[in-house]
Amino acid sequence: MTIYLIAVTLLVAAMLLPAGVQRLSRQLPTVVFDTRARAMLAAAAAKGPVRIIATEPQLSEPVHRADRDDEDWDGVLFLEVTIAATSSEAVTVRGVPHYGHRILAARATALVPAIAAVLLAVRDTTGLVPTAEFGWARRGLDTEAAHLVLRGHGLIAARARHLLVAAEPDQARRPTVRLGP
Repeated sequence: MTIYLIAVTLLVAAMLLPAGVQRLSRQLPTVVFDTRARAMLAAAAAKGPVRIIATEPQLSEPVHRADRDDEDWDGVLFLEVTIAATSSEAVTVRGVPHYGHRILAARATALVPAIAAVLLAVRDTTGLVPTAEFGWARRGLDTEAAHLVLRGHGLIAARARHLLVAAEPDQARRPTVRLGP
């Protein structure tokens, strides 16, 4: 019985140790913007506060909305992060225009550190503190709670905010994270 307890303890420690080491480093990856992404950032910053809406990469073509008011979208950029299969130190961000929207298409090895790093890089590039908006799925609260407990879904915004607090202690310079429908 004792040998099993020791084996289970070692197994749990082996699973938790890498996560603990990763948390201790807390170093965010560097971000590299391509020319088009830099132009999109400059255009958004010229209109005032920079808003970034974090979305999942779309596999299909969205429906074009001709009735939208372009003035409402001037300072808005969409951030899509695709997880890369190979390890890389830097997050690469391409600017992708799509139906009049400006999309920052990032490629990284880890989702949440990439989001936090991009937000800080947007701040450093534009000189403006961005606001990031994360969507909450339109399901019932009980369904969302189940997804949170069973799969960890819904924690991306909280984790990104946690990394931003660790990386930028000055609240006035820290990108804002909002969660909404």
